[in-house]
Amino acid sequence: LINTIFILVVISVITGILGDFPYYRFIDIPDRQLYLLFLHGMIFPIEITVIGFAIRDLFSGQVFTDDKLWGAGCIFLMIGISFGSLYDLICIARPGSLGEAIEPGLANYSVCMQYSLSVLGGMDPGYPNASRLIRNISVIEAVWGNLFVVLIIGKLMGLPRPPKSETNQY
Repeated sequence: LINTIFILVVISVITGILGDFPYYRFIDIPDRQLYLLFLHGMIFPIEITVIGFAIRDLFSGQVFTDDKLWGAGCIFLMIGISFGSLYDLICIARPGSLGEAIEPGLANYSVCMQYSLSVLGGMDPGYPNASRLIRNISVIEAVWGNLFVVLIIGKLMGLPRPPKSETNQY
């Protein structure tokens, strides 16, 4: 599975650079919407799989370490990134879903990431005319983000700390 995910990531990065590099277009793609749907449709399941494995690894083990705390932060950011990818997929499939027409590609992806991280952080994303689908998914993202924080605090703070060794006192 890891090799498959790695191969898909390499293919999607190469395909993304060749077809949607922000400074220069190496390949002219006639149906850009279909291309972006394919590209993001390939990346989104990979993000979800990585989040699933990371959460499983985070909640396994019986000792609290600093790595688990940093891992929890990374998972929290990956949740925002994956929801941003989902919003981007929706905006590519139905342009104007955020309430305004944004050019597909890097500009739309950046706006979707900003929207997602604003929702995850509990801030007003500033798009009152977003479609009902995006608003409903935003509620799911906000609840999931808050639940994740509560579960992480409960799980990690309830674990015992590893014993300190004599050589690692600083």
